[in-house]
Amino acid sequence: MNTGSTRSHDKAVSTGVERRHVTVLFADLSGSSQLAEEIEAELYLELLDEFRHVARTVISRHGGSIARAQGDGVLALFGHPVAREDDGRRATEAALELHARAAQLRAGSGAAATALQMHSGIHAGVLVVSEGDIERGRFDVTGEVANTAFRLCSAAAAGEILVSEATLGPQQDFFSASAPFDMEVRGRTRELRVLRILGRSMVARRFEAVSRRGTIPFIGRAQALQALHAAARRAGLGSSPELLLVMGEPGIGKTRLLQEFERGLPAPEFRVFQGYCESYLGAEPLQPFVQLIRAASNRPAPAPAGGPAGGAPGAKPPNAAELVAALIELITIAQQRTV
Repeated sequence: MNTGSTRSHDKAVSTGVERRHVTVLFADLSGSSQLAEEIEAELYLELLDEFRHVARTVISRHGGSIARAQGDGVLALFGHPVAREDDGRRATEAALELHARAAQLRAGSGAAATALQMHSGIHAGVLVVSEGDIERGRFDVTGEVANTAFRLCSAAAAGEILVSEATLGPQQDFFSASAPFDMEVRGRTRELRVLRILGRSMVARRFEAVSRRGTIPFIGRAQALQALHAAARRAGLGSSPELLLVMGEPGIGKTRLLQEFERGLPAPEFRVFQGYCESYLGAEPLQPFVQLIRAASNRPAPAPAGGPAGGAPGAKPPNAAELVAALIELITIAQQRTV
């Protein structure tokens, strides 16, 4: 039996067959059959070509790959060939953008032209991915996951995005969604818990998404917190600038530690400017520094207790140029200490 198992494994590897946890997005144009009847075949073909170009661009931008484009629908994979912890979020973001971009396309011409609408389904789980061909598409997917994504897409009304709750998990806080509801899906023995995605929420960072579900009391980390506050006191006494680096593995509470540090800073002696590196979509060169400068340019100085707005008496709030100079000084100090 061991020999047979090894041979099966070798055969799977040699033929490009992989068993993977993948998020599947199935998106389809709404009312396409009616559109095909109402406009000339050549115009309908041009419309499908435009839609497929949009789909390739959007799905690739969100880290997905198109497994198959057939007729007026597209099946995309997130998590193959590269798996990411936020594949569910990426697939949902892709669906939202795909719907928005498709709505900019027009069927027909003149006053009679109508905007396209889509409906989509998203589900995640383990399936078998193998190399495709001219008949099966770029990839061939086998398993319940793809079927469920297709069923969700079929159940969605025009303009709707249905995603299984487990696919998003805690990342559902990045989106505005309906209350979860149970849906019977053909081919499944149990009902599926489903969300109807309404749009994006105002949450921009993973910590903010987690905080929406509540945070546990802050305990421990007293030594690290004391070190941060000691550096702040030295800065308040007019000593030279300091650069402190908080390092650690993802998820151990670095952001929470800095949040507690900020809460302990007395106002109005201290103003806090935050920048962060977005690992997805919104990233831009030198993003955290750009965010700090923007905050200095737009954020008013805090009002002191019992005093007028604008900061401490005689204090001048830092402008963008001053903040840039301070950042350059801190970076220079960091370079000198690491050489």
